[in-house]
Amino acid sequence: MAEDRQCGASELLSRSANVAKTIQGAIKAGKAIAGAAKGAAVGGPYGAAAMALWQNRKTVIKIVLAAAFVMLLPILFILMLPSLIFGGLKANSPDIPVMNDNTAIYANIEDVNSRVYEVINSAHEDIIKAINDAIALLPEDSEHEILDDYGTSSLFDTTVLISQYCAYKDNYEEISANDLISMIEPHKEKLFTYTVVSAEREITVTVMKDVIKTVTEYIDSTVTDDQGRVHTVKIAVQKEVTVQEPVEEKKTVTMYTYTVIYAGEEYFSKEIFKLDEEKTASARDYAENLAIFLNDRDDEGVAGNGTHTGIMNLIKDDSTPYNGGDFMAPVKNWHNHVSSEFGERTDPINGSKRFHNGIDIGVLLGTPIYAVADGTVLYTKKQSTGYGHHIVINHGGRITTLYGHCSELLVSDGQTVKKGDVIAKSGSTGRSTGPHLHFEVMVDGVLKNPREYLP
Repeated sequence: MAEDRQCGASELLSRSANVAKTIQGAIKAGKAIAGAAKGAAVGGPYGAAAMALWQNRKTVIKIVLAAAFVMLLPILFILMLPSLIFGGLKANSPDIPVMNDNTAIYANIEDVNSRVYEVINSAHEDIIKAINDAIALLPEDSEHEILDDYGTSSLFDTTVLISQYCAYKDNYEEISANDLISMIEPHKEKLFTYTVVSAEREITVTVMKDVIKTVTEYIDSTVTDDQGRVHTVKIAVQKEVTVQEPVEEKKTVTMYTYTVIYAGEEYFSKEIFKLDEEKTASARDYAENLAIFLNDRDDEGVAGNGTHTGIMNLIKDDSTPYNGGDFMAPVKNWHNHVSSEFGERTDPINGSKRFHNGIDIGVLLGTPIYAVADGTVLYTKKQSTGYGHHIVINHGGRITTLYGHCSELLVSDGQTVKKGDVIAKSGSTGRSTGPHLHFEVMVDGVLKNPREYLP
């Protein structure tokens, strides 16, 4: 039985390889790729092979890994990614799924990210409204505060949600962004809850109080000089007046503290997708592989998604000169907080050797981030992967700076900024192990060591 399965899988691998070769030949000959190549990517043969393998991926992965078919590792990697990122794999879909066109894959991921964010953000807005409705009913002499981690750091990770969803779906043909959203929508009311506690607390308040002050006023007075001429002069007169001034006072109040609670990844796993132990493990594997795949985005040219080739594409026709003078620091006291330097380093997440494109500056969540020089915001972007919430500024002279992993973005695309403007607040969004600023400098398409430009 095992031999039969291995034989069948080997035949399938052989057939897939032949399909890939046929497509490669067709591409070289300039022929159109036919419907038999539904999984084929624009400009590459691996998609068709992967499509042929997909339905039998579980058996194939086990056998191929055991047999160590090195030449098929790219296909194996595709098989071990969540299929939603390819835009779905329904065989009779009018849209040919693109399985190794990274531009299309990134676009699919960002589309899912945007749509999931809309649902979760809507649920978050609903809970904040509920809290504000409750606050409106509090006694007039009370105070309140809202503790909301989600509001400052967007805690959901689309990579994990995509992976959980794909592990949940047994039939890959049913996988789609619409289906994922339709599963999340009914749970909106349970994604966020809040708690409220009250306690006596001494606070400092500013009140306006009457204060008696002595002021000098000048009044007109007439005097006669020695020659009998009358003159009008100003005479200083001291008088007391009552004015209102702000005064700080200590005051004991009843403080109501509202804490927003996000259900988190575990809720999606257990309550929405209801993953068992095996599927939970599959989801974890998908997420890890997807993270590895997305890490390569930093070095690839997808315009506008935070990649360096993409940035250069956006400014290639810009002839604005650089007039910004010396850079200022993107955060205060940056010298004392650099946690990772520019250049080769050990990746803090997977331990591999990777080139670090900038410097990491470890700061507290919510630390103000400053524009280092005058410029125009090339774009702002919110991602759950890679640089997370980030900003790219074009300073002219083909010089750009990137500010990554922010919790809040305070500027918008195309906005003019001045040196020292607060453009964002630090965070830990995207691929990050904790709150910090990832800062990059690029000059004429070449990444530079930021230390060479900072004061």
